[in-house]
Amino acid sequence: MPLRVTGLIRGLLQIFSSPPADAMGRQRLGIVAQARVLVADALHRGSQDVRFRFLVAGGFATMINWLVRFPLDLVMPFAAAVTLATVTHMMCAFVLYRTWVFPGSSRGTFEQLRDFVLVNLIGMSITIAVAIALCECFVSVDLAYSIAAATAHMLGIAAGAVATYLGHGRVTFR
Repeated sequence: MPLRVTGLIRGLLQIFSSPPADAMGRQRLGIVAQARVLVADALHRGSQDVRFRFLVAGGFATMINWLVRFPLDLVMPFAAAVTLATVTHMMCAFVLYRTWVFPGSSRGTFEQLRDFVLVNLIGMSITIAVAIALCECFVSVDLAYSIAAATAHMLGIAAGAVATYLGHGRVTFR
């Protein structure tokens, strides 16, 4: 078992095996403090790993993508809303990936941006195709449109994320 996992398990065991709190709750504060230290340590260790940083940055940009589509869906067709939400995601993701996930790239900004857009066009095509196909499938089995659209969009984002992770790591920010 890797050292990180062993340390995490050991830390969790310490937190949950602490003696019960007294009437004033003094021990409980100790447990919360221990948990805070454990989480901070895990985040610090994780931030040293490019995959962790990619997941955090991509997760944040994906949350923006998913949330932006809801108001857009009120004023435009679903496919257009998904497309515009994905463009918003791309702008957010480029800044995060370039500055935090892959900061050591020797490639120029123009080259990174060009390849980023190309990789994301592939990811966006996958996202849109999966979202539209699944939304139509979900609606055809009488799932409410709002739930069908939200679920289909989320699954489409996940499908596109696999392609973009591989493309950015091997092409954009190499």
